Amino acid sequence: MLSENTIKHICSLSEITYDNFVLVPACQDIELADEIFIAYPGLLFVLTETKIDKPYDTAVVDFSTETISGFWDRIIINAKVSEEQEYIIKAFQMLAPGGILVATVSRASLKHIDMYSKEFQKFLKLHNAYVEKNENCYLIKILKGI
Repeated sequence: MLSENTIKHICSLSEITYDNFVLVPACQDIELADEIFIAYPGLLFVLTETKIDKPYDTAVVDFSTETISGFWDRIIINAKVSEEQEYIIKAFQMLAPGGILVATVSRASLKHIDMYSKEFQKFLKLHNAYVEKNENCYLIKILKGI
């Protein structure tokens, strides 16, 4: 579970404004989506694995098969460790030009030398990802060029 400070920092890193469309796929910590909705009502769309009753727009979707691309101004991901690399790469493809992706990542994704982690690390480097350690997780921020 993310701390309140980490959630607020994620919102700050994502640079959300009122003209953005914000997607939160694979949100393990629903308080993250709740906080975004409180700060920016009306902008949020959350993809979930199971139905939830929230005041913001939600859909039960398998994010790995989702195809809404090039539309989202901001994507914020807090996925399971086993899915984070795949979801971050897919989410980047779904960003509109000039969009920002912010995601939590595990130390393993950033430091391990297995084939998948190495490819993911190359992806981050190719897209000039900003990486920081924040409490008990790492955060990445990627801007999709125009």
